[in-house]
Amino acid sequence: TRPLLMVSNSELEGFKSCRRKWNLSSFNRRNLIPRVPNIKFWIGTGGHYALERWHGYGEDPIEVFQKWAIQQVYQITQEAGGLATGELYSDLEEMVQLGVKILGHYKSHAEKRILPKFKFIATEYEFSVPIPNQVIYLRDENLLYYDWVIAEWGDSPLENDQFKRLYIDRGLYDEDAYTIPPLYVGRLDGLVEDKNGSVYVIDHKFMASLVDPEMLTLDTQTSKYVWAANVAIENGWWPEVPQGTVVRGALYNVVKKKAPVVPALLKDGTTSLAKSIDTTEEVYCSTLKARGQDPKDYTDMLLYLRGKNGWSQNGAGGQNKFFQLLPVERGDRELELIGEKLTYEYMDMNAVALLTKDVMHPALYPTATMDCRWKCQFKQICYV
Repeated sequence: TRPLLMVSNSELEGFKSCRRKWNLSSFNRRNLIPRVPNIKFWIGTGGHYALERWHGYGEDPIEVFQKWAIQQVYQITQEAGGLATGELYSDLEEMVQLGVKILGHYKSHAEKRILPKFKFIATEYEFSVPIPNQVIYLRDENLLYYDWVIAEWGDSPLENDQFKRLYIDRGLYDEDAYTIPPLYVGRLDGLVEDKNGSVYVIDHKFMASLVDPEMLTLDTQTSKYVWAANVAIENGWWPEVPQGTVVRGALYNVVKKKAPVVPALLKDGTTSLAKSIDTTEEVYCSTLKARGQDPKDYTDMLLYLRGKNGWSQNGAGGQNKFFQLLPVERGDRELELIGEKLTYEYMDMNAVALLTKDVMHPALYPTATMDCRWKCQFKQICYV
C-alpha cells in the first residue's frame, strides 16, 4: 500500500471529522467527486478567485466572479446531466446574484478600510513543505524500488520531472538513505504588510455569520498556513517574497455571505426605521435619495447604522455586521508546536491509510452528526 506522499489541510480536517468520508473523497484515496456539488460552498470558491484577481492583478472582482460563475454553471449542469433539476438551476442563479452583491459591497468596504491599512505583497501561493521528522522509503531491503514508487514516477524516479521538481531540486531527496519527506500542501490567499512592517498571511473567509474572535486562537488551518509560509520563505521557495521575511501571524478577512438589505418602503410613503434590518448606512442613505427622501429626516437611524456597522479591527465595540478583519499573531514556540502537531496528525492518518483498502473497513468508521444531512454527499452509504 502506498504511503501518503502529500496531505492538505482539508484532508487532515476531513480525516479527523469523519474517516469514512475522508476515504471516499481524499485525493490520496478514492477521490470521488459528487456529480452535483454542494453549492453552499460555491460563493466562497468564486469569491476567493475574484479576490485573488483583484488584489493580485487589479481586475474587477465583480466581472471576474461573473465570468467564473458562467463557466461554473455550465460545467455543473453538464456534469449533473439528468440530475440537473429546475431547483438546481434556480439555486445557482440565486447564488450568482448574491455573489455579485457581496463582492460589490466588499469592494467598497476594502477600498475604504483594508487597502489604506495593508499592502498586499503576494497573492495566491501554492506551497508544498516537508512534514517534520517523517521520511518515506523508496526502496526495499534489496534496494529495489517499491511497486508504488514505479507506479507513481516510472522505472527511473530520479529522472521524473515531477520528482526532480518536488524533491531533488529542493534538496529533499536523501540519496544515501533513498528517502523523501511527506509534504504538507495547500494554497495561501496571500501575504499583507501593515503600516508597522509586520507581515501576515491573509485568509479570506466567506462565512454564513461573523466569527467569535476568541475562537480564532484555536483555528488550526490558518496556524498551519503561517507555519508553512515561514518554512517556504526561509528556504527560498516563495520567489516573490524575500528570504528573511518573517510572517508574524494570520489576518482573517471575514466576509459574511449576505448582502445589505434595502429598507422597506412603508404604506405611508416613509422608509422603515426597523433597527433589526441587515443593512448599512451607505445602502440606507442611497435608498433614501433614490426615493426622493431627505436623509436629514432619518438622522437617528443613520447614526444608529453608523455605530452598528462602524469599523472595528478587533471585532469589539461597534461591530460591522458584514465584515471582520482580525489579526492573530503566533510566536516562535507556537509555530514550532504547530509543526510538531502536524507531524502527529500525519502519522495517525498515514497509519490508517497503510492499514485499509476496503471502504467498509472498521478503521474507517463514520462520525455521524446532524450536519451530515446537508454537509456530506456520501451520507447514503451510512444508511446500510
